[in-house]
Amino acid sequence: MAELTPREKTVLHCVVHDFIQTATPVGSRFISKRHEDVLGLSSASIRNIMSDLEEKGFISHPHTSAGRVPTDLGYRLYCDSLMELELLSESDQDTIRKNLDEAEDSEKLLRESSRILGSISHQLSVVAPPELSTGTFEKLELVHITGNRVMVILSIKSGLVRTIMMENSTEIRREKLEDLARFLNERLSGLTLQQIRGNFADMM
Repeated sequence: MAELTPREKTVLHCVVHDFIQTATPVGSRFISKRHEDVLGLSSASIRNIMSDLEEKGFISHPHTSAGRVPTDLGYRLYCDSLMELELLSESDQDTIRKNLDEAEDSEKLLRESSRILGSISHQLSVVAPPELSTGTFEKLELVHITGNRVMVILSIKSGLVRTIMMENSTEIRREKLEDLARFLNERLSGLTLQQIRGNFADMM
């Protein structure tokens, strides 16, 4: 952020914002006319600033158009520092709390989150769960079902729960399962699943 001048930040904001609004590459003439009251710069001046932004990696220049489009770096800077934030109304906040509180499981929570975001933003919304391997281990439960069948319930701190059915070659007593679950919870608490997978043998 420090390497950009105030003018460069303003022009980058205009490029990202206009590209999101139009979904087409943005040219200096378009920005000059649309944001004349904000920038007060000629098309040539804006073109020079856009060239500097391109050299710094914040926008790119598709070969099929004279306009520019934001790069991943440009989007990141826009989201972190340049985007104007709007506060949600009290009614929107109440609606979000009510609908999310009623979500019975993680799958429904994701569906409701996507629906609410789309409704508020009037845009297509996609919500995806985090990668399971990056989640932090919270608790493991081993439930004796019948005979040699055991249900494994794995809880992740982000709220995700995974259930696995296991069949063993021999029956394991309920007391042994409880002892094993207690032992694993003590050893694995606070670690990510990725860390557990990579160091499980040493930890045991």
